[in-house]
Amino acid sequence: MALYCFALLVQILSLLSIYIAQSSSLIQCDRQSQFDLACISQAKGLIFHNNQIRFCDGDPQELILTQEILVNDVVVTFEDHETYLECKYSKKEKKIRMRIYYDMQGIQDLEYDSF
Repeated sequence: MALYCFALLVQILSLLSIYIAQSSSLIQCDRQSQFDLACISQAKGLIFHNNQIRFCDGDPQELILTQEILVNDVVVTFEDHETYLECKYSKKEKKIRMRIYYDMQGIQDLEYDSF
């Protein structure tokens, strides 16, 4: 009987550890998606600013071509290349790069690379 209870306890603990591992992975994914949405929100503001200058006869000196912003304690670098905005940051020894393609109407596409 004791052996049966021990085996049952091991199975319950195994199921709990699997549940906890899955939950922590989901929480980590949620944090990453919130971080990416914060980066995209910053990019939208930068795109709007630069598009106003480009298409409304603004002073080209006011264009923001490179900008570093601190998002959730991570330094994110934005570079405007006229048709896309490159967003680069390092997280957990990985370098992440998002290319946000845009035109006069807004964001059209997004590429996400990790290297």
